[in-house]
Amino acid sequence: MQRVKLLCFPYAGGSASSFNTWRKFIDPSIELIPVELAGRGRRFKEPFYETFDEAVQDVYQQIKAYIEDGCYALFGHSMGSWLAYEVYYAIRRAGGKHPLHLFVSGRQAPQLESETNYSGMADSDFINVLRAFGGTPDDILDNPLILDVILPIIKNDFQIIENYKFVEKDESIACDMTILTGRSDSNIRFEDLLLWKNLTDCSSPIYEMNGGHFFITEYPEEVTKVINQVLSAKSFNSSVGRTV
Repeated sequence: MQRVKLLCFPYAGGSASSFNTWRKFIDPSIELIPVELAGRGRRFKEPFYETFDEAVQDVYQQIKAYIEDGCYALFGHSMGSWLAYEVYYAIRRAGGKHPLHLFVSGRQAPQLESETNYSGMADSDFINVLRAFGGTPDDILDNPLILDVILPIIKNDFQIIENYKFVEKDESIACDMTILTGRSDSNIRFEDLLLWKNLTDCSSPIYEMNGGHFFITEYPEEVTKVINQVLSAKSFNSSVGRTV
């Protein structure tokens, strides 16, 4: 049976390595493919994105070769959820093959856009925001040398999110979608997650996971269990010519 490619898009300030903890739990039938964004990780020498659309187009160019053959799914966490949503439509505009599934995690629906200008804050205030979000250890947030490297990355990601403008699409998402959220994530209201359901006519269950905003790294086994169950079923049905 051919493996399903799972293309993963990180949160603001995240990189491809943000998904490393998943590797020991992901099912062998799934090929984990974390996508590296410009300005970090393996691409740290490249300039930051100036707009959200630039990020979408760059991600599409990166994954284009992966989605030409076989089955694939998209997963995005926080900022990555909106990337996954817009990349889905970039694929459709290019006439590409539809994904088996779309996972959106840790982010309100894109219709709500972003109302807070975090990126314009003084660094000291912005660091306090990051502490409140969780996920970044205090020994990093208290280290000026590390902050000199990571703060510009995170701030730029916040800036392109804050400047993102939702445009209603002519067609709804034509694949099943799974919506994930952390039970302790105080940044997201449940009713704001429900708006994701308005973007598809297909199945779109919501899973409440243990943990806060960064539950995907706090509880990797729990998150990948959901992914494994969803994609294993879809991979089987796809291989015998059925969809679920």
